[in-house]
Amino acid sequence: MAKPKSTLPTAAKQDSRICFGILYFTSEDDANVYAAHVKAQGFTYNGGWFDGMPCGRDKSFDHVDDTLGQLYAVTH
Repeated sequence: MAKPKSTLPTAAKQDSRICFGILYFTSEDDANVYAAHVKAQGFTYNGGWFDGMPCGRDKSFDHVDDTLGQLYAVTH
């Protein structure tokens, strides 16, 4: 039996911090879809000042990449 294809968007770039990771998407719609998945999974920051805070869409990490253009961030 074939494995079902994932409907989650693919991140264009990724980064990490001590207590969480960041995925970057080329469209805000894709970022919002992935953020909903992260929220449904109950992912939270693991340690530090924000320990236990829910992960998800975080506009403070959005930036413009020299190659990829505008990127939209989701913490996970």
